[in-house]
Amino acid sequence: MTPTNPSPIPAMMACGLTLGGLLWSLSTPIPEPRSLTLPAKPGWTQTIAPERWEYRQGQTVVTLTYVPHSDGDALVLLSPTGDRRLTAVGEIGYVVQEEAFLATTCISPRGQGSASRDRMRQNRNRYDLTPSRLGGWLLGRHNLRDWRCLILTVRLPVADSQQLETLLPEWYTWGQQQLAP
Repeated sequence: MTPTNPSPIPAMMACGLTLGGLLWSLSTPIPEPRSLTLPAKPGWTQTIAPERWEYRQGQTVVTLTYVPHSDGDALVLLSPTGDRRLTAVGEIGYVVQEEAFLATTCISPRGQGSASRDRMRQNRNRYDLTPSRLGGWLLGRHNLRDWRCLILTVRLPVADSQQLETLLPEWYTWGQQQLAP
């Protein structure tokens, strides 16, 4: 997945007002998403690279990658032929490679996870196009839709794949708290 801004329009807010028969317009730059720093998680060994964090516990590896302008297609990072399914955290993409089970989802600041562009767009429409966010957008505080994504990838032995049911909600909730505005 390449970090892209889904809209070709620059992050600008434009307002128009007609006074005395003339159209007055105001364009205000919208602030860029802030960088992200993730803390250590008790019981897990942490490896850090720019915008990428890896946590290990035994043979289980959890990787989080911050993408400020994501299209939400997290599954593409694993395999173009992977499968998708709905879980407690939303849509996940998964694939079995060698003796490992890999699952991935895009953690959004609000709402459920996505592993595809369509699901990301549905989530942004559902959770971002709200009256409370509209006010902040009109005042130039943020973009109307928040395309930030923390891509969560869990790699564990196939024999331990049942652990995914507890790992995904735990890491999803934790990651979403880190993205909070």
